[in-house]
Amino acid sequence: MRIKLYFSSLRVIIIGCVFIVGVIVGTIAITNISAEPNDQSAPAPTLPKDENGQTIFPQNKNGQTYGSAADATTPDNEPDLIQAWGVDGNLGYVKSSDLNGEKPKTPEEAIAKQKREAREGDREIPLYASDGTTVIGSFKISVPSIVKEK
Repeated sequence: MRIKLYFSSLRVIIIGCVFIVGVIVGTIAITNISAEPNDQSAPAPTLPKDENGQTIFPQNKNGQTYGSAADATTPDNEPDLIQAWGVDGNLGYVKSSDLNGEKPKTPEEAIAKQKREAREGDREIPLYASDGTTVIGSFKISVPSIVKEK
């Protein structure tokens, strides 16, 4: 009788502990999900726009514009040097011409370009400082595996 009472009490204690741990873990999870970010840093400055609403990117001494492609309002508004993370973790810029190549003029040229890039596979292009001449690393352009031809 005592052994049965002992195991019954032990079971109640174990269930109670599991319940308390579950409540604590759930509370922590909900608090982390609903908490405001602790990043008190100032927001990134907004780049100015011209009279047509196009982003005005800064220029280096060579006259090349540089910045994030995310700030461009259209593909034609992208800077000459596009901000990118290199394969070694360096933050720098890739030349838009290296990244995009020559724009196809017809749908047939676009398809041929896609097929050629799929055959050639991944490639690396230089990663530059904002001056557009100092190479600080490389940037890898990966071909999605769904596009790769065999």
